[in-house]
Amino acid sequence: GGGGGGGSRVRRSPEPPAGPPDGPMSNSDAEEEMFQVLLKKVNWSDPDWYEVYQLSETDDFRDIFPFTLMSRPQVQAWGMVGSEFIMACSFDQIQCDSTWFTEFQHEKYGNCFTFNSVLHNVTHPGHFSNPEESDRTGIPYGLKVNLWIDKSSYLPLLSPTEGAVISLHNPFHEPDLDANAIRVRPGSYTSIGLRRVKINRLGEPYTDCTHEYPRSYPIPEEKSVYRYSQQTCLKYCRQYHLQEECGCHDSYIAGSDELCSYQVDTVISCVFDTQARLANSSLLCDCPISCEDDFYEYSLSTSTWPTNKLVPFLSEYIFDTSERSRFGTWLGEKSVGSEMQLHLLGDVFRSEFARVSVHFETMSYEAIDFVATYSPVQLVADVGGYMGLFVGVCAMTLFEISHFLVNTLIYNSRD
Repeated sequence: GGGGGGGSRVRRSPEPPAGPPDGPMSNSDAEEEMFQVLLKKVNWSDPDWYEVYQLSETDDFRDIFPFTLMSRPQVQAWGMVGSEFIMACSFDQIQCDSTWFTEFQHEKYGNCFTFNSVLHNVTHPGHFSNPEESDRTGIPYGLKVNLWIDKSSYLPLLSPTEGAVISLHNPFHEPDLDANAIRVRPGSYTSIGLRRVKINRLGEPYTDCTHEYPRSYPIPEEKSVYRYSQQTCLKYCRQYHLQEECGCHDSYIAGSDELCSYQVDTVISCVFDTQARLANSSLLCDCPISCEDDFYEYSLSTSTWPTNKLVPFLSEYIFDTSERSRFGTWLGEKSVGSEMQLHLLGDVFRSEFARVSVHFETMSYEAIDFVATYSPVQLVADVGGYMGLFVGVCAMTLFEISHFLVNTLIYNSRD
């Protein structure tokens, strides 16, 4: 998914919210007050968005965003379609398409698409038996995709940036676009080289690491194929407490189609109260560190793409493969046959498209294994050794004392 930009605006200086009589507001209280003001001043059933922009008290409009959250079906219907977003694709020198990707919805980024996800077998039965693999290094043998950003479909408030967001993760781990993301700008060729790292930790009695999520957390059944991750566990913990306290979720990760409505004042209060209690540990999360971590370190480079000389070949390819699609129609309107000058058409392509390459830099990987420096077996052996030593010393001492007493008695009897 990606985002778009908005225009300039006239903004009134907001009045600072009054603090409570006993002292200044906490950050959480101040944010809740900010949302409550917006709720009361705006008719959210038919909002005047110019007025909404003026009422915003934050430089990034984050106080408006929660009021714009849509249901999952709405996001899926209005977001980018995979066949349009993924303009071209190849993996290990084999052509692929959007059907190789697994679609999911994100409350912030809209429709997102995962390549090589183990969840693909659940959503596309029989399509792939196992994740795709490459046994060679280098750009030619990795994944390469051309992305259509389609800035014309952006909503200014919901899409404050242009481009795409990419998360690199193990196929058996759930994608995390909030904590692990790379932003790709239009008109760029982004090359990403991967290096795999595996960490194996010891369980009890050395650490409290785990392989499984708590059973009480709201994890959809189809996501049981994913392995445990501490970061993802904390997200499920938040959704669990929101469900328990407020009766709703604020993320699609838990499988909900509908999210907490910020158009209800009691819901706003409940969400911020739950958030504050999680922050001060009044509400706890059962999310110990994972016994196994499998992730990628990466290096990244970018260059301009496409060049003016590549544009004619790229546009011809698009016309041949996408002439009847919305994408082909868009390109036809932009190029107006062959009348547009080449450099202008190049500017159009660079403002709307991006190319991404992901490959392994090496087939070897770094393994970090935690090993017990003093195991229970060693403890028993050492205790036994010391006990044997002490028992031996005690036996020798007893013998020497007995020998001394016997000699003393014999000596006295002679006297």
